[in-house]
Amino acid sequence: MRNLKLLFTIIIFLTTKSATSQICSQPGALVSVRNSYRSHVEYIVFTFVDPYNYKGDLTTTTTTSFSQIPLFNITKLKGNHFYKITFTNTFALCDTKNYVIVPQKKIFDFESLQVGQGIISYVIGLAKGAKITSHTAYNYHSFHIVKLRIE
Repeated sequence: MRNLKLLFTIIIFLTTKSATSQICSQPGALVSVRNSYRSHVEYIVFTFVDPYNYKGDLTTTTTTSFSQIPLFNITKLKGNHFYKITFTNTFALCDTKNYVIVPQKKIFDFESLQVGQGIISYVIGLAKGAKITSHTAYNYHSFHIVKLRIE
């Protein structure tokens, strides 16, 4: 009986791992989110599986408290200026590779706002005087890269 339980656990693990890797290799899957900096410029980089030809909708907001969907947790962001970026037609978030480290000099906070129903959105809290100066998208090898430049 004990061996049967162990075998069942191993099968469940392998099935889940296989399903996750299949989902994370589908077009439009968000496979990583990271930030970086050079000198006085900071970046947030979103990496999707290609083909995915969407740059995301970037908007400013004055709200500091946000309700996360589907958890409905209220999150209060740090910062003086806030931006929201929303990606549609994105049905997979491979969150094991999200490497956004905050606070930085210009990026004070970064939170996932919504994941589900084909929508993934994030809110970014910036320091006083900081702003997003560039919002670009390009394809690189088998990936679609969306890059935000913050100065």
